[in-house]
Amino acid sequence: VFVNHSMLDVLSAATIQESGKTLAVGVFSRELDGKTLTFQHRAGVFLDKQTHSTWNVLGISTKGPLEGKHLKALPHDVAFAFAWLAFYPNTMLVSGAGPIVPDVGESPFSLPQSTNPGARYPSPVPPSANVNPAPR
Repeated sequence: VFVNHSMLDVLSAATIQESGKTLAVGVFSRELDGKTLTFQHRAGVFLDKQTHSTWNVLGISTKGPLEGKHLKALPHDVAFAFAWLAFYPNTMLVSGAGPIVPDVGESPFSLPQSTNPGARYPSPVPPSANVNPAPR
């Protein structure tokens, strides 16, 4: 998973110059030409440990022995938590400290700071709402 935290957010301001930062995410297979690559993030770039080639968030090598090579993209999605939870209410949210669960009285659409290992985030949709994601 490659994450770039310095992308410009085109929805946060009237012009690009006034925009704030957001993130871009790419998810890729580590397999390339029959070899498994291992990556690290250093000085703002993704670097494979095997050849020291640099990679961008699109999975394209931009410098080094693998320059111009493309990693195979894997299916993924970046979604707002409230939208995801509306369709998948039993999803367990996890932070570096463990699963995230709300405090009593907290909105199920906010991301609380408290943790309770093993607990599930409560459904933001009442059981009687009959909301199901479309089959894929």
